[in-house]
Amino acid sequence: FDEWSGLLFMPEIITAFVTPNYPKIAQVIRDAAGILNKWTGNPSFTGYQTRNPNNIKLQMAAIYTALQMQGIVYNNPPASYEMIGQRVRLPHMVLEQKQGTCLDLAILYAACLESVGLFPLLFFIKGHAFGGCWLEEETFADCMVDDVSAIEKRIVSGAEEVLLVECTDFVLGKKIEFDKALKHGKDNLLNLSDFECVVDVQRLSLIHI
Repeated sequence: FDEWSGLLFMPEIITAFVTPNYPKIAQVIRDAAGILNKWTGNPSFTGYQTRNPNNIKLQMAAIYTALQMQGIVYNNPPASYEMIGQRVRLPHMVLEQKQGTCLDLAILYAACLESVGLFPLLFFIKGHAFGGCWLEEETFADCMVDDVSAIEKRIVSGAEEVLLVECTDFVLGKKIEFDKALKHGKDNLLNLSDFECVVDVQRLSLIHI
């Protein structure tokens, strides 16, 4: 049940591991609400209701910071996992065991985003996985996109439709702020030839995966 087949066969099945309704996710969101309240005076997660990208970014940042407080340790993934698949820790297991691979961490972040009504993305480059989120109530036309130009035009500085987040930045010992994690996420696409695909969690939810 916890084995993902990798990028060679139906990579979009990774969405099945994004589980926003586990009680432990709710605990993270409660912590994040307290952070939001401290920053803005309002603890509410409003999803896309405000239609304000800055509000979406704040919600993403609060969840990132709450996960940073969890004290999760990064574990190296098995070599070449993206070609042969790997076992995946479900989000509640990452929170219980306080450890995870880059893929586990990206899935955990996606589960938290989905739990507050945001539309998460899972990005894959050669040997690495990281997270992202739509800044507007939108999805890709396809469940899985392997054309990097579809990403490039949506992450142009000053006109972003999507934010990329390096999820290994919230692990124990790094103390990396959210804005830096956004930069590191974007830096993952500096070498376009490394891009494998992005999986759109919301688009897959619409077809019940």
